[in-house]
Amino acid sequence: MKHFTSDYEPKDMALTKYFDGEDARQLAEALTNGLNRVHQGDIQAPKKSGTTFISDSMNREEVERMNRYYLDLIPEFAEYLQRGDFSFAWDD
Repeated sequence: MKHFTSDYEPKDMALTKYFDGEDARQLAEALTNGLNRVHQGDIQAPKKSGTTFISDSMNREEVERMNRYYLDLIPEFAEYLQRGDFSFAWDD
């Protein structure tokens, strides 16, 4: 446990991080509130930056899914977070 840190940075597959249900629900609420404020014009969302992800093994639908605008992903992610506990880790 000496390498474990109590943050949400997954770092390595061996160091899986855990979101408890209450944290997940609060994150969903914060994301939803923020998105609503963007749509109401109260705040401006950061512009999408970076390059487009493309691989010769991907079909058109996969390219579109991998490169969706991040604000469009919030409702789906918030719905997932409402389900409660989950864990995650980097798997490259």
